[in-house]
Amino acid sequence: MRDRQPHPFPLRPARQILSPASERPAVPLNISGPTLAYIIARAREFDAAIDTHPEPADDTLQLPDLESDYLPACGSEDTPYDDLHSALSLLNTEQMATLVALLWVGRGDYARNSWKEARQAATEILEERDGADYLCGTPLAADYLTEGLDMLGHQIDDPGRLVL
Repeated sequence: MRDRQPHPFPLRPARQILSPASERPAVPLNISGPTLAYIIARAREFDAAIDTHPEPADDTLQLPDLESDYLPACGSEDTPYDDLHSALSLLNTEQMATLVALLWVGRGDYARNSWKEARQAATEILEERDGADYLCGTPLAADYLTEGLDMLGHQIDDPGRLVL
């Protein structure tokens, strides 16, 4: 039996090289955990409501009309769009910029180490656009927000509870 020579470069498992999100210091956010959890839950409901609309018979692309397709019938409760838009409308400008930047980080437009640049770009965009409309019009917003939170070091225990 041959004696094994030590490898010139010791190999380590990836988990020792890349620290998990829980070991990195979390990037501070100016939105509370319950508020973020509520917005993510409403965004998931809105995405699910959009997915329930039937596909058109022909091959033409038809985008949903956010106002007419999701308006409540007389005497009914608010729609998922109303719930999400109302929650987003309660955020101040700084919180909205944080939410948009968080979405961009989760979507991969910015990395964790460029958080400040993402926030600055979001602030500039929100001078020209309504943040609630922008976020409501972004498909998979809940998934991107969740991924962004994870990338910034925030632990998500379950869909209704966010630990900041």
